[in-house]
Amino acid sequence: YYDIIRNNLTYDDLKRIFNNPRSDLYDLAINATHDFVAKALVRYADDTNFRQKVVEMAKRNSYLLQKSLGLINTNYFLTDKERAKLVTIIKAAAG
Repeated sequence: YYDIIRNNLTYDDLKRIFNNPRSDLYDLAINATHDFVAKALVRYADDTNFRQKVVEMAKRNSYLLQKSLGLINTNYFLTDKERAKLVTIIKAAAG
C-alpha cells in the first residue's frame, strides 16, 4: 500500500490534508512518519497556513507544541537542515 500511496499522492493532495482545520501541528508532526510526507511538511512550512497552525497550537496547548517540536527533531526522514528550518519557523511563529 505504501508504494501505491506514495506514487499517487501529490503535494497538492497532502496540502489539502494539511490545510484541513482538524489537522493541527501535532497531527502534522506525528504523521510525517513516511519520507514523502515529511518532505511535503518541509515544503508546507513556507505556507502561511502552517504558521497559523503553529500560532493556534501555541495559544491552545503548549505541551503539544513541545511534543511537535520533539517529533520534528527526531524525524529521521528529515535532514538536519530541514529540521532546523521547521524548528526555526515554528519557534518564530509561536513567539
